[in-house]
Amino acid sequence: MAFQVTDYHDLMRLLYQHPEWQQELRQLLLTKDILELPVVVRELAEAQRRTEQRVEELAQAQRELAEAQRRTEQRVEELAQAQRELAEAQRRTEQRVEELAQAQQRTEQRLEMLIESHQTLEQQVRRLTDRVGHLDGRMLEIGYRDRVAAYFGRLLRKVRIVPSDEMVDRVESVLNEEQIEALMALDVVVQGNLRRALEPLAEGTPVWIAIEISATIADEDIERAAARADLLRKAGMTVLPLVAGERISERVFDLARQAGVMVQLDGKFQNLEHALMRLKE
Repeated sequence: MAFQVTDYHDLMRLLYQHPEWQQELRQLLLTKDILELPVVVRELAEAQRRTEQRVEELAQAQRELAEAQRRTEQRVEELAQAQRELAEAQRRTEQRVEELAQAQQRTEQRLEMLIESHQTLEQQVRRLTDRVGHLDGRMLEIGYRDRVAAYFGRLLRKVRIVPSDEMVDRVESVLNEEQIEALMALDVVVQGNLRRALEPLAEGTPVWIAIEISATIADEDIERAAARADLLRKAGMTVLPLVAGERISERVFDLARQAGVMVQLDGKFQNLEHALMRLKE
C-alpha cells in the first residue's frame, strides 16, 4: 500500500513512530552547515570551557602574582625599614665617633698640658738640683780651702793653696790666653812637697795638685782635671789631677782610673798610683 500523509499531524506521528526517518528528514530539510551546528556548538562549548579554565588559571596566576607582589612590597618595606634603621645606626655611630674624636682631642690637649707642666717641673727640678749641686760644690770648695792641711797634710809638707796671680805668673810665658783662662777656672790649686818618695818622685819633690770639686763627680770633672793638669805641666810643674766630692759612680770611677786622675771622697785618696803612673808617660 502506498504511503500517504493526509495532514501534518499524521506526519508528526509517523516521525515519532520511526525515529530513523527523523535523521533522513533532517538531511533533506537542513543544510550541511546546520547539520554540523551541534558539533560546532559542542566544540564552542568545549572551547568556552577551556577558555574559562584558562581564564581561571590566569586569574589564579594573577592572584598568585598579586600575592607575590604583596610579599615583594612587604619585603621592600622591610628592607627600606632596615635601611632606615641602618642609616640611623650609622648616624649614631658617626655621632659617637665625632664625640670620641672630640674627647680624644680634649685628652690630647690635656696630655700636652700635662707634658708641658711635667717638662716645666722637670726643668725647675733640674735647675734646683743644679743649684743645690752648685751650692754643695761651693761648700765643698770652701771646706777644701779652709782645711787644706787636713785634706793634704798626710801627702804634702808645707801645703798651701796657690793664689791665682802666682799661677798666672808661672804659666803666662808658655800658655796662650785661652789656656790661662781654663786654668783660672780650676776650683782649687794646692802646692806642697812630698812627705815620702813615691815612684817616680823623690821625697821633698814640689808637687802641684789641680782640683775639680763637685758634690757628684761626673765625666766632665775628670776631663777638666786631666786637661788642666796637662796645661800646668807645660810650664814645668809636677802636677797631679784630682777630683773631689761626695759621690761617684763606678763607671766614672773607672774613667778616672783610666785617665790617671786621683779621686778624693771623705778626705781619702784613691787612684794615687794611677796618677803617678801617668807622670812616667
